[in-house]
Amino acid sequence: APKPGEYRFATRLRDGSQIVLDAAAAEARLADVMRQADASGYDVLVPLCTGTAIAPMRTLVVEPQQVVDHLVAGLAEHCRKVGLVVPLEAQVDAFHMVVPLSCETLVVHASPYEADPEQAARNFERAGRELASCDLIVMHCMGYAERMRLAVAQASGRPVLLSNRMVAQTLAQILE
Repeated sequence: APKPGEYRFATRLRDGSQIVLDAAAAEARLADVMRQADASGYDVLVPLCTGTAIAPMRTLVVEPQQVVDHLVAGLAEHCRKVGLVVPLEAQVDAFHMVVPLSCETLVVHASPYEADPEQAARNFERAGRELASCDLIVMHCMGYAERMRLAVAQASGRPVLLSNRMVAQTLAQILE
């Protein structure tokens, strides 16, 4: 469980319900898992979270945080304002990119793990409306799905990128 004032992650349990984890504890556990995988002879490793930092390894790592943030930084060079959607309200003020953006950034929240589909739809519509002044919107969590992207795009009228698609396209080319 998250400690008061500490950064947190949202994730999903096997039954689909959302839980909130202490980011530092989750990253420590992920580091253990990644070290074990690194020693197992895989061709490539991909942790499925855009909020984690992975130590250098012998195995090629497609680190979602790095892939997404560097691509967004490149695109931001020609934007006035970039919008970011993150899962938790508690992440909005503490969120940071690994590469500073050269333009204004607006961060809002809408969880990809909301259990109530009607509430989830309202949350993504609200996020889209709040980001309608942005040149580009990035849904910065691997849990976001196409239907969520479409809801944000429709409500904002702006182009919207999914983090998991950016990572998947990179991985597809690596594995080709």
